[in-house]
Parts: sequence; C-alpha cells; structure tokens
Amino acid sequence: MAQTCKRTLKTVVLLAAAPMMVACDSEHSSNPLSPTIAGPLAGITITTPAAIQPVDGQLIAVDTQPVTLVFQSAVSDSPRPFWHEAQIAEDGNFVSILHTFEKIPSGEGGMVSVDLPLTLDPGRTYHWRARALDGANTGPYSNGASFEIYTPVTIDAPTLTLPPNGASIQTNTPVLSVNNATVSGPASDTVYRFEISPTPSFSSLAELLSVPPSTGPTTSAQPSGLGDDLTYYWRVHVRARGRAGDVVGPFSATWSFRTPTVVLGIPVPSSPDGSATTPTTRPTYVVNNGTVSGPVGTVTYLVQVATDLGFVEIVDSPSTVRSSDSQTSVASQVDLAE
Repeated sequence: MAQTCKRTLKTVVLLAAAPMMVACDSEHSSNPLSPTIAGPLAGITITTPAAIQPVDGQLIAVDTQPVTLVFQSAVSDSPRPFWHEAQIAEDGNFVSILHTFEKIPSGEGGMVSVDLPLTLDPGRTYHWRARALDGANTGPYSNGASFEIYTPVTIDAPTLTLPPNGASIQTNTPVLSVNNATVSGPASDTVYRFEISPTPSFSSLAELLSVPPSTGPTTSAQPSGLGDDLTYYWRVHVRARGRAGDVVGPFSATWSFRTPTVVLGIPVPSSPDGSATTPTTRPTYVVNNGTVSGPVGTVTYLVQVATDLGFVEIVDSPSTVRSSDSQTSVASQVDLAE
C-alpha cells in the first residue's frame, strides 16, 4: 500500500508543473511591458536624441566644471517606457569611454540635463553622445560632439613705479616704468599698453605705446615727445592671447607727471653796433647768446637786417645754429648796399 501511494503522488506533481511552464513561456513572448521580454518589438521606432550642449568644438574652462550635457529627449512609439544613456569618451570612436550615464529619465519639456560626476583634465578634447532604449528596443546614438577643456589666461594689473606720481620731470621724453603684471595660464603675444593723456578721464590720448614685456621684473616705454610745461596722466594694462581668444587685464592706477618749462632767452646783438661802420658789404653779425633752459633740441638764431626801424624793408636774414659759447656769429648772405 505505501509503495502505491508514493508513485501516485509523483505523477500528480509532474502534471501540475507542466501547465506552469507553458504559461511562463507565453508571458515572456507576448507581454510588451514585461521586463524580461525577449528581443526587440517589431515596428517600434525610437528617434535619436538631439545634442544641444556642449556644441561640437566648444571650449570649456577648466574652472567651470562639472561639464553639463544637455540634449533633447528621444521620441518612441513603443508601449514600453524608455530612458536615455549618454557617454563621454577620449576619442571620437568611443573606444576609450570615461563615463556612461545609465537610466536617465526624460526631463521637463523633453529636455535632458546631466552633470558629469568627474573632473576632466585641461588641454584635451573629449567626445559625447546619447541614445534612448527601453530594454527591448534601442535607438541610434546621436552624432558625437567634441569639446575641449582649457586653462584660461588671467592677468593682474601692473604696478606703476617711475616717474613718481605727481613728479615734475626734466625731460619731454620720460621713461615710464611698471612692475610686471602677474599673468597665469598659457598666454602668448603678451603686450603692455601705456596710455598717456592730458586729462585724467583719458577722453583723448597724447600717446599710446604698446611694448612686449621685458625679461626682467619691470617693463618700460618712452614717449617720443610731449608738450612743455604740461601735466600728463598715464596708466597701463596688459593684453595677451589665450586659448579662447584675447584677454585684457585691468588697468593700473592712474599717475601724473608734469613736463618742464622751456626758457629761450633773447639774444643781444653785439657787433656791428648801431654806430659802427663796417669795412665790408658782407659783415658777420655777432650776438650774445640768450639763456636756454629745459629739454630743448637744436636752437637756431635768425638775424634780420632792414633799412628801417620798422623792419619793413628786410635786406638780409641769415641764420645759424646757436653756439655753445657765450656768443654766436652769423655770416651775411648778401652784399649790402653802401
């Protein structure tokens, strides 16, 4: 009797299990919402996400990370819910993948935005792409877009050193000097721009001088020639080229200086004097030099000889360079009438 019952129970268990296996196989192939569905669903389309940011070729400063990926969500006609996947790679073929975002849901208005959870090294180009999938069907990747992480150039203001602020100088061509500005980052074509103006507002410029930085701690520029006895204002800033374009640093403080007063004393005729009779019709005129002070160049004396005290009828007007001695001689240019 015991043997008969055991055999019967075994048969019942096998018969009960067979329908369960058949039902399981039927659910796996027919329910499109099943997480274990096998293979893609026929006739289903998942569109390509539209990459928005970073755009292809975009430059991103290293200090503005993390990098944010923004793309327009894909569209699907599948009854299954879908999600997105995005990749960051070191190469355009996406062989060396640095990070993969998985299970990214669609955002509001169909816009998707994710921050990269790692810091990328500067001086390199990276690539990214995105796609949508639902576990059964997988949409195509967006076109790969590249971006570069770069180190920005920063420029501090230079410090003015000479001439001292408010100084009265002894030349119209002063040497203007600054302590070099601190420039960080991969800068090139660095230029110091010296602005010199007759007004503190710099509404007009007397001179604008652009010079490269010196190899030492200071950089200097020299104007070609400023006016006499005038106050000038000056300031300096630095420009350089960085990876993302030209970078303009801040201006230094504004300083002033005053140019010297030029004094040209009046020369005094010495000979021939008013009562003298010359033995020649081509006399040599001798004058006692006038006082000269200030930053002057070449001083020229012009002698005029007339037949009247009003100097209406000028008969001779020779000129010559002022002598460094106490007197200057000027030779007549014509024969004077006797």
